[in-house]
Amino acid sequence: MRKNVCILVLALASFGIGTSLHAQEAKSSKPPEKPPEKAPQAETETAAEAPIGLRGVELEELEQDYAPPVRRLIIPPYYQEKSERLTLRMIFPFFFSRTRTGLEASTELGIFPFYWRARGQGTSTDVYFPLYWKWRSPESKTDLVVQTFYNRFEDGFNFGFAPLLFLGRNGAEGTSYQVVPPLFFHFAGPSSSFLLAGIFYHRRDGDDYHLGLPPLLFAGRKHFEKYLVALPPLFWRFEDEIKYETTYVLPPAFWGSTEFGRFFGIAPLLYFNRDKNEDQSLVLPFYFGSRWQHKDQFGEPAGEGRSHYLPFLLSYYRKAKGLLQHGVGPLYAWSDKEGDTLRMFTPLLWMWGNERSYEHSTMIPPLFYRHTSPIRRDVMAGLLYWDFEDLFRKRTLAVLPLFAWSSSLREKDWRLWLPPTFDIGFGPKEQHFRIHPLVYWGRGQEKSHFVAAPIVWKFKDEDDDDLVVFPLYWRFYDRIYKDGSRIVFPFYWSFDEPRKDKQVTVGFPLYWDLRDGRQGKRTVVIPPLFFRSKTDTRATTGVLNFVVNKGEVKGNRFWTFSLFPLLSFGHPPAPSGAYWSVLGGLAGWRRQGSTKQLKILWIPFNFGD
Repeated sequence: MRKNVCILVLALASFGIGTSLHAQEAKSSKPPEKPPEKAPQAETETAAEAPIGLRGVELEELEQDYAPPVRRLIIPPYYQEKSERLTLRMIFPFFFSRTRTGLEASTELGIFPFYWRARGQGTSTDVYFPLYWKWRSPESKTDLVVQTFYNRFEDGFNFGFAPLLFLGRNGAEGTSYQVVPPLFFHFAGPSSSFLLAGIFYHRRDGDDYHLGLPPLLFAGRKHFEKYLVALPPLFWRFEDEIKYETTYVLPPAFWGSTEFGRFFGIAPLLYFNRDKNEDQSLVLPFYFGSRWQHKDQFGEPAGEGRSHYLPFLLSYYRKAKGLLQHGVGPLYAWSDKEGDTLRMFTPLLWMWGNERSYEHSTMIPPLFYRHTSPIRRDVMAGLLYWDFEDLFRKRTLAVLPLFAWSSSLREKDWRLWLPPTFDIGFGPKEQHFRIHPLVYWGRGQEKSHFVAAPIVWKFKDEDDDDLVVFPLYWRFYDRIYKDGSRIVFPFYWSFDEPRKDKQVTVGFPLYWDLRDGRQGKRTVVIPPLFFRSKTDTRATTGVLNFVVNKGEVKGNRFWTFSLFPLLSFGHPPAPSGAYWSVLGGLAGWRRQGSTKQLKILWIPFNFGD
């Protein structure tokens, strides 16, 4: 019976009763009475094993072990529950009534689907479906008539006529709104607001704002920056209150002011800026000029700089602290920059240097060149006389095309060149003698060379020792790995690689000896008389057309003897057996262990296993 009651309550909830059904059932201190064996119309009183639903104070009563007996009356479709504080009546699915007394007293009444009423603790609800809804509480009152609603409370209200009009105000929070979709939207708060009326918008956030009437007008402020755009792109205005800057744009002209000056321009031809610290003037393509202030490490004024450029004349002038520059294109230049100097009169005279390091250079191309410094002195007269001196270290003197001489001023080290053939040098680390392009000899601490072109070539250093007497003799030797090659062309060839344990010797064309120590192989050929090939397990020897082959396979020795192409015989790699063949298999016999094979007209016939 209790299971049926729960199913009935869940079915009522699915039809939208709107509140939970409550009943209180608990175990009585007395043992439950056995229900009388009477008709179902009789009213009974029992202690429920579990409540139908709990909420609010009813849940607290259950936790405090408050479990009054419940009396039920069931005459389908009528259902009734009564306890000390709760009365529930239902006629499924049309009628519902619930009454609670005592703490949190309340009443609920429903006639489905047309009417619903609820009362309790200062709240009330009335529903006349589907025309009118009414809610009352100590904090607010709400009425809903079809699509119109009105909600009012102590400091404000909400009103709506969906979907045409929505209004509201909250005095405690300082907010309000007015909405007439889709034409008008207004939301306001204590420090911000938003308004959209057609294409006009206005947004405020504290002292910042943005407004516009697209595409005609845009304006706004963010922190200390303001902007105004009217009929874009015809007029623009920007302002920065921190930097005291204002800019106006009326294309192609623009003008404005800064903290200490003003500027004006017509893009891209004109620009003028006048300021306390700097000036710029631009008139394309005729003139560009500027003025600026130098500041020291403490930010204080330390001088003034100026520059002037005349692009169509390729000329310029710059002057500042420690700087003076002026010139005309590639023809004339004058520069003094913190001790670096340049005087250029192209193509006649070039002079440059550094006053701090006492370096000076003068050049009259291609006739004269002179360079002086505390450590160097160089002089060149045309392309004939050269005198380059690295003071206290080295000097080079040349009178071309007669001779060139270079010598060290600190040790016995000199070099003489008598063009175009002789070149002689001597020093503690290297000596050389050259007769271009035939003879080259040189010797150093770790290497030497000698060339008598095109016959003799000899090079030796700590890694290699190579000699070529072209074209008969070639020798290459690796002094580190001891690898070497010798060739007496074309009769003798020798290649030795100790790292790989390989060696090749050829006495062309009569003798060939190939050895591979790692694989235990060696082959010797004296064509056409003799050849021998040997490995760790096999050896083959041939003299003219006699061939002997012997060795070992898996511990079994074998040997064969051949008189090519007539006859061959031997012992196969097996403990017992025999082998013979005539004319390369025209007729033959082979027995190897239990395997036997007979050949007739080169066709094999197998016997045994």
